[in-house]
Amino acid sequence: MLKKIDALEAHIQEMQNTQRQLRKELVEQSEANAAARAAVGRIEAIEKKAANDQATASAEVKAAVAKAEAVQKTSFAGDIPGSFKIPGTETSIKLGGAVKIDIADDLSNSLGGSATDWNGIGFKGSSTSHRGGQVQFTARQSRLSLETYTPSEVLGPVKAFFESDFYGGGGSYQGTVVGPNRRDTNSAYFRIRQAYVEASDVLVGQTWSTFMDMASSPETLDIGGPPGFNNGIRQPMVRYSKKAGPGKLYLAVESPDGDFQGANQAQFATGASVPSTNSIDVAPDVVVKYEYKADWGQLTTSAVGRWQTASAGGGTVVGSFNGRADAFGYGALFGGLVRPVEGAKSGVQFQVLGGNGIGRYMAPTTSTNYEYGAVVDQKNKSLESLFAWGAGGGPKIYWADQWRSSFIYGHSHVSNYHGLLPTSSLKNLDGFVANLLWSPFRNPASYIGLEYTYAHVENYTIPTAALSNKGDANRLQVSVQYAF
Repeated sequence: MLKKIDALEAHIQEMQNTQRQLRKELVEQSEANAAARAAVGRIEAIEKKAANDQATASAEVKAAVAKAEAVQKTSFAGDIPGSFKIPGTETSIKLGGAVKIDIADDLSNSLGGSATDWNGIGFKGSSTSHRGGQVQFTARQSRLSLETYTPSEVLGPVKAFFESDFYGGGGSYQGTVVGPNRRDTNSAYFRIRQAYVEASDVLVGQTWSTFMDMASSPETLDIGGPPGFNNGIRQPMVRYSKKAGPGKLYLAVESPDGDFQGANQAQFATGASVPSTNSIDVAPDVVVKYEYKADWGQLTTSAVGRWQTASAGGGTVVGSFNGRADAFGYGALFGGLVRPVEGAKSGVQFQVLGGNGIGRYMAPTTSTNYEYGAVVDQKNKSLESLFAWGAGGGPKIYWADQWRSSFIYGHSHVSNYHGLLPTSSLKNLDGFVANLLWSPFRNPASYIGLEYTYAHVENYTIPTAALSNKGDANRLQVSVQYAF
């Protein structure tokens, strides 16, 4: 019996020990849970503080950005480089221009005015061919420009550009200079070069003809440039452009102008205009161009279609013609700038152009006797388009960042296959230009340049022993231009 009691007491003691151990473990677990809860609480507090700090920082950043934008809106800094904003508007405006001085010396023969005048070159045997040595100074190429930029939610960026120089004439279309001359004040007339607005891929206004390719047009100190290129045509137009494939497509309707032999174009005078009495422009010229650019250069092809109408209405006659006749003209151009080394500045420029009735689209700027697109056939009472073509090219070399040269040869020809042009009309033009330009500033439009020009002309006259139908002239020109 005693043994059973001892066993029972031992068992009770063991159970009490187990109970105390369990109670101890429960206390320890409770303490651990409390510590865990405390740790979780501390973590939650830290996370809450971090969130608050982040919100505060975000608010401070937003406030700083808003303040910067407010400062920017109230500042005069414009949205295009070198521009400023008109106070109280979103329009940025940029002023620019250049001061250019040209000094030209006709080494032999005469090249006319400050721009090469192919009609002024005397034929061998003439008195003009012996009149070399003329020196001329002019600042007429100096110009002023104004560019604006206005953002629009509907149209996108709206851009406008205006540019003028002092190469205007005395108010006439052909630019005859009247008034003060070199004897006293050397005054010159302020004229519009470009004036257009552009938005949503549409350009409206006056600028370089869409038929032109600016990339392949050579850089010369002479404002006229060599033959064989489409030089100097600026006129009012409506033009649409759009990215197409790897390049860009242009479609334009442009201001027409009758240039048939004998046409008296409309003249513009202060406060008035004088319409032509024997030419009517019944439809705009239509131009299409495709332009492809790459790292190695640019290629361009363009075409123009035009309609000319001779109409005297029984009034002022063209020769013995005083009726009405029409002629359709067309032309094409292919040009480019190809760089043998991709990404380099140096390259080769070239152009080939021609067509029937292309006239003024390929004539040198000052050759008014060479821009015939058509001629009146007085016998058959019709207007006949004239075929003409030209080609030119050469390297443009950057010797260093500040030094560059162009070596350009060009040729152009007007065909008189109808036999209707006066024999005094120019038949062939050949020209060669070599220059060296130094740009002491970062802006390459500021430079000091030296240029040599050779010019050759030939007309349809039958040469004689005393007077040739060909002439040659040489000119040396120094130019200083500061662009701003």
